Amino acid sequence: MTKAQEVKRALKGHFNNLKSVNGQGTAWGWVHLSFDYPKSKECYCDRTQGMYCSKCRDTQEEAHKKVYELIKKSKIELYNYTADDGYNSERDCMIIDINLI
Repeated sequence: MTKAQEVKRALKGHFNNLKSVNGQGTAWGWVHLSFDYPKSKECYCDRTQGMYCSKCRDTQEEAHKKVYELIKKSKIELYNYTADDGYNSERDCMIIDINLI
């Protein structure tokens, strides 16, 4: 089972329109995750121009936390990489796209 399949299994039923795929070629260990998530009722942003209000940013942060909590609960170990940011910080090899609806 690939990492993308493990992640999809862990998140299934928690998010709408969930898609999870592995990267290809040299990015084979990356997981690209996308799903729909309900936006805040207090949203006032104009996303047609790529502008997000603070409520939408908070909603996206909430969704990110929920994803990582479910992955941690399922004991899935994601691959990670060390960022060349001067601090040698490690990050997960996962790209998350959240479609606020």
